[in-house]
Formats: sequence, C-alpha cells, structure tokens
Amino acid sequence: MVIVNRDELAAGDRFREDALDIVEAGLKACKVENIMGSVVEEDRICVEGVEYRVQDYERVHVVGFGKASGSMACELESRWRDRIADGVVISYPNPGCRAIRVLEGTHPMQSEGNIRASEELLDIVSNAGERDLIVCLISGGGSAMFTKPVADIALEDLVRTNRLLLDSGGDINEINAVRKRIDYVKGGGLARACNCKVVSLIISDVVGDRLDVIASGPTVRDSTTFEEAIGVLEKYGLEDRVPRRVLEWLREGVESEREDGEGFEHVSNHVIGGNGTARKAAADCAAELGYDVIDRGESEGEARELGGEHARRLEGCGKRTMLLSGGETTVTVTGTGKGGRNQDYVLGFLAQAKTPFVVCAVDTDGIDGYTDAAGALADHRTLENGLDPREYLKDNDPYNFFKQSNSLVFTGKTGTNVNDLRVAIKPG
Repeated sequence: MVIVNRDELAAGDRFREDALDIVEAGLKACKVENIMGSVVEEDRICVEGVEYRVQDYERVHVVGFGKASGSMACELESRWRDRIADGVVISYPNPGCRAIRVLEGTHPMQSEGNIRASEELLDIVSNAGERDLIVCLISGGGSAMFTKPVADIALEDLVRTNRLLLDSGGDINEINAVRKRIDYVKGGGLARACNCKVVSLIISDVVGDRLDVIASGPTVRDSTTFEEAIGVLEKYGLEDRVPRRVLEWLREGVESEREDGEGFEHVSNHVIGGNGTARKAAADCAAELGYDVIDRGESEGEARELGGEHARRLEGCGKRTMLLSGGETTVTVTGTGKGGRNQDYVLGFLAQAKTPFVVCAVDTDGIDGYTDAAGALADHRTLENGLDPREYLKDNDPYNFFKQSNSLVFTGKTGTNVNDLRVAIKPG
C-alpha cells in the first residue's frame, strides 16, 4: 500500500477503490528501485544503448541532489558498494547509504544547510582526477537543494526571489530562467566544475523532460539569457518586488552577457524515468479494470482551471471512462489559505462537475505544495458536506476544504518525484 489512508478514502465505494488502485499503480511504477534497477548493473550502467563500465575508470565518485537522489544513491551503492571512492548527495534523509553521504536538504526554499552541502559536493567534483568517473544523480527538487548564490547576493534575497517566482503563476521554465542567472551551480555550473567524465542519471519532474530545466540544468549548457530573466520578472510584475541586488545583478548581466562557449563533451545526460513512467502504469491498470483510457499527456496551466476543463470534458465521455493526465500546473496565490496544485485541481474539478465522478490528483513525491498531503480525492458526494468549493478557491485554501471532508491523500515522502498524476473516472 502506497496511500496510507486508503481505507478511509475508499469508504467501501467500488469506484473510489478503482481510482486509488490506478493512482497507486502509477506511484509504484516510479519508485526509484524500479527505475534505477532498469539501468544499473553490478559493474556498469547500461542506458539508451550506451555502456559505462566501472573498470574503465580509476575511481568512481557519486554526487546528486533532489528529492529522489538519496534513494537513487542507495540503489547505486547496493550494486557498486566496493567500487565507490566517495560521494555526497543532497536529499531527504536516507539511512540506507554507507559509502555515499546523504546530506539533508530543504525544499522548496534554499537554506544555509543547502549551501554548505552544495559546497561539500563541489569539493568532491573539484578533487576528481581526469581518469575518474562522476555519476551525478539528479531529480526534481534539485533547484532548491543544490545551490550557491552568485556574487554578493545574500541567501535571504535568493529565498525571497524564489518565493515570489513560485507564487507568481509562472511555469517552471520561466522560474528556472531567473534561478539560473543568480545561482553559480545552475545552467551548466556543475559541469564546468568537473574535469573528468560525468554521467548524469536523471529522474525528470518537468514537462517534456527538458534537460536544461530539470533541477535548473546543472550539467547542461544554459540556453537562457539575462534579458529573458528580466522579461519573466516584468511579465509577472516582480521587477519592483524582488530584492534590489537581484535586479541589479540581472541588469548588469544584460550589459556584459556573452555566449557560453565552454564545451560539455565530457558530460552525458540520460533521463531514466519521468511522468510517462507513472502514466503508463496508471493507464495499464485502468484498462485492466475495464475503463476506456483517455491520456491527456503532460498538462500545464492554472491548476483550478485545468480541473474545471477536465470536469467538463469528462461529462461528454461515455460511462467507464478514465481521463488521465500528468505534468505540472501552476497556482497563482492571491489568498491566505493553504494547499497545493493537486488539491487546487481537484477543488476546481469539484466546482464544475455535474455528473457522477471520482477524481484524484497527487504529487508523486508525496508533498503537495506547502502541506503534508500528497493531494486529494473527491466524488460527487463530497459536496454533501455543504461547503462551497468556490469560496475556498478564492482564498487558495483547498487543504482545509478537503480536511473537513476527510478527502486528503497521504503517502508520506515517497523518495521519488516525476511530477503530478491526475485521474478522473466516470463510473458505469
């Protein structure tokens, strides 16, 4: 069982059970042990038709960052324990590692601890020899956990800028366009610090699996510019709200910007898992349960609006249809409530739905927004509590709406992160 309060959520209802089965199938498929086990063997990495053999290198160093990197490190260590010289990953605590140190990182905001851990990680790569191998384990959450502010930008300025970006309604591409310009290690910064072969194994949490966006692309040449970063601030009205030194740095960068001409030939980046992994497993489970599956792919946009759109779309479908989607939506914060984008999606769906349905949306890392819930589950009977979803949407407060109807989904931290998984069922 992945969902710890499953029995309470199911409430003896067959269609709720189906929705939970489908979501759990997706969550299990993206567990790190399954993803890493598909590419790591006892003495080599075999991925995308390429082999990297341990015996071809003098020493092996392991570094990583992100919500799944601790679990990824333990899976690698279980196969390569005696072959790893040293390692540091920045992630959630994982007691299973011995040769690789797992330093606890904070998310979604940067911290002094993250900066110290990042400096320890950089010490490892800077001391690696030319004939060594660095295995870099990257996953969602790496942007916050692996961080080193540029120049004289203070940590509090970095945190304030990050929070403003996250609350602006901007998508991850826009947010990272700014992040990469005010952080030394992002936008290829880690790759520049390495003078030996680097093999990055990446679990993607971004739409389209863009290498330059996942964890802000520390091992990938940066294609964004200072001018684009300023454009993002202007688009969302943040140029007068970000700390003054951040804006000054970006403007100075526009004046002196030049193309990144450094080579990245020593780096090989491989996406080994992503949202498609979870969606395929969910779709297969739904088909086995007798549902017609409509996979909407990776969806973006405002969470509540997407929820309403999917509710209207499901109404036009036949009975025993399952509408599936993944990706990462956004939430524009204007109220003072509590929630996350998956809870917002379900509440937006609930506000528009007219026919019988079951809807469930979760963040695959187990943490939706700034809450302890992974997401929410609801059906047409959820409205029987007499609460008005529109009022809670106005205050960005889906958490307290679903808390009162015992509809929050709890998984705890899953140790992985491939973005969101959303399932809407029309019973029949």
